[in-house]
Amino acid sequence: MRYYRSPLDTETKDDGSPVTIADKSSERLVREWIERRFPSDGILGEEFGSHNVDARRRWIVDPIDGTKAFIRGVPFWGSLVAVVENETVIAGAAGVSSQSLPGAITDTSSSVTSRGAAAVSTAPDGSALIRIPAISQITS
Repeated sequence: MRYYRSPLDTETKDDGSPVTIADKSSERLVREWIERRFPSDGILGEEFGSHNVDARRRWIVDPIDGTKAFIRGVPFWGSLVAVVENETVIAGAAGVSSQSLPGAITDTSSSVTSRGAAAVSTAPDGSALIRIPAISQITS
């Protein structure tokens, strides 16, 4: 949150989308965390590309999904991460923040694993709200 609602220099990636120091430093932190704990895993990140792509287990990282909103100070952005083993997604998580919306849930994290899904939120009073959907199986 250090960079949120701060003046940021913006670069343009090859695909025309914006990238900032917030995107790059966030992804760098995530990569360092993964590399320390799971050195043989691969990583595919939005800002720095791929590392060890032939690994059995790979992490997919989008440090700031919604960079345009982040740059403008609009609270509709989040961070995404997933773990893939072989070609199967074994877990995924999304963390979003809407801190500037009065009375809104301030932080939300959702995760989906091969065993189920859950959403954990923090209400304005600081209490935790946990939602576990009544879904036993998700199919395509």
